[in-house]
Amino acid sequence: MDALTRAKRIAITLARHGFVVLSVIAGNRNARIIIKQPTPNAPIALDAAEIKYSRSADGEETTMAASVEGVQIEWVIRRTS
Repeated sequence: MDALTRAKRIAITLARHGFVVLSVIAGNRNARIIIKQPTPNAPIALDAAEIKYSRSADGEETTMAASVEGVQIEWVIRRTS
């Protein structure tokens, strides 16, 4: 329950700073928040790392992740070819 409460609080904070929260997932492990790709001038800088990369005929997708208070925040960067 603490993980869900923490994820909700962080999701609200992100939304207040202009991020678009797409979903909050609370599973067996840490909670995850899925957001829309941040703009370059976002008010909060998320220190992120690439966790997944895929390439298809449509282009490339890179999934980025950052951790805030034990909650993983993820977003996808899409590049069309």
